[in-house]
Amino acid sequence: MSKIHPTAKVHPTVIIEGDVTIGARTVIDPYCYLKGPFEIGEDNHLYPFCVIGTEPEHTSKPPVGSIFIGNKNTLHAYCLVSRGIGDRETRIGDGCFLMDHVHLSHDTVLGDEVTVAHNVVFAGHTRVHSRANIGVNAIFHQFTTVGSYAMVGMGSVVTRDIPPFAMVSGCPSKFMRFNARGVQRAGVEVSELSVLDGALLCSNPAGQAILDAFASDRRDNRKVLSLAAR
Repeated sequence: MSKIHPTAKVHPTVIIEGDVTIGARTVIDPYCYLKGPFEIGEDNHLYPFCVIGTEPEHTSKPPVGSIFIGNKNTLHAYCLVSRGIGDRETRIGDGCFLMDHVHLSHDTVLGDEVTVAHNVVFAGHTRVHSRANIGVNAIFHQFTTVGSYAMVGMGSVVTRDIPPFAMVSGCPSKFMRFNARGVQRAGVEVSELSVLDGALLCSNPAGQAILDAFASDRRDNRKVLSLAAR
């Protein structure tokens, strides 16, 4: 059963199935398809032909759990968000900006204020921490973790975890340099970052907290992208 806030604007052509909750002042444009269990918060905008809540594209595992989209997010036309298979809920945080044709596969999580350009594909179980910036046509291998304030260049193929503050590009993606603008947004100086025995460290406690959050969210069986600039 759907629960639509009286201030939300849902176009009559939108198809809603199952348990769907739509928060205040959220706008759902024509021809979107929403399948529950799915909850979207306040002040969001889903542009035409967004598809949310379809079954995971997995050959053997059924859908598990719900999809959550927070507040003040923008999903442009033809974005697709799939339900999980039980690893964790598929989730988009607050203030994210997704351009057209972005694909969030099952169990994918975006933090807050993540910017994603056109035609990006996040494979299952991908995790993108807050305020990362993802370029056009980037592709992410399953179980990849991307740290906060990282920037992924257009057309990149991401097969390894990307540390916070890193700017990467290529196929497969390689470290280019630190994302100076992202470092500044985090209240950190590039001079406060260092690499010791392959590990990224920060002498600023705020920056180190971001690095620690990334380290705690990584998969044990994955390797972090090398920080040796090419």
